[in-house]
Parts: sequence; structure tokens; C-alpha cells
Amino acid sequence: MKKTGLFGLVLIAIICLHCSKAEDPEMDCWLPASLACRVLATSLDCPVVPVAGADDDVTGKWKLVTALQPFTREGPITTDHSCHNTVYHFQADGTVSISSDREGLLVGQYDYEFKRQPLFEHFDRDYTLKIGNSKEACSIFEGSMVLDSSPVDGPILHLIRIQ
Repeated sequence: MKKTGLFGLVLIAIICLHCSKAEDPEMDCWLPASLACRVLATSLDCPVVPVAGADDDVTGKWKLVTALQPFTREGPITTDHSCHNTVYHFQADGTVSISSDREGLLVGQYDYEFKRQPLFEHFDRDYTLKIGNSKEACSIFEGSMVLDSSPVDGPILHLIRIQ
């Protein structure tokens, strides 16, 4: 398990948000000189390039790449899941199938609701994503999704759109 600070996770999230072949198929990254993509490649054990998709739609397949547990005795702990296959497949019929090759993670099929409504007041996440009975603050930007339950001492999950 990798341990990094909150700054490292934020950096990874920002970099992932800006690394997308959807902007220009001839470029690996739309930021100048592909600096962000080079940093991303060294930040995750197995880099994942997001595919294009709407920032207001969760439909499709999303791969879990990192999980930050901000509140532990040891301080914030980030776990890199990028080399594993934990996939959330959101379908148009309101169901999500979660599969994983990693033990101890939530798997199965659940109903979901995606609403443009912040879950927590004064919190910088535009959406609420309900999976089964669990509600998460959610944001999506350029193929990157953050599911954030840190206001209730939960984890912050970072997923990348893969299909």
C-alpha cells in the first residue's frame, strides 16, 4: 500500500483530469509539452488514459485508480488500484455492476441514481451519486470521476472513464 499526502492525490486528480486523447488524437496530452502526462505516468503504478465522455453522465465503464482514506491514525493513506481491475459499469437502466480482482472491495449489482445536486452544503462536488443505500458526493471532469465521502470520514475514490 502506498502512502502519500493529500497533496499527492490532488495532484494525481488534476493531472488525470487533463490527460485525455479526446482533445486531439495526435497528442498524448492537451497540456503544453505533455508535462502533466509524464507526471501522471510516474504517479500511478499503471497509468490509465481516460476516454471522452460527457461531464454530466456516469453511463459507461469506470476504473478505480486510487482510494484516499484521509482520516487514519497514521495520517492520510492513498492506495493505488491502477494495476487492478476494479470496474464500475453504469448502465442506462439505472443499474451499476461493480467487479474487482481485488479482495475486500464492494462488488455486485446495485441500483444507482445520479443527480445534479450537491450532497453536502458548501462542498465542491456538483453531483450526488447513490449506489444501493450509499450516497457519495461526486464530480466528473474530462473522463475523471471523484466519489467523495470524506465529510463523513469515508474514503475519496478516483475513477477514470475507460469506456
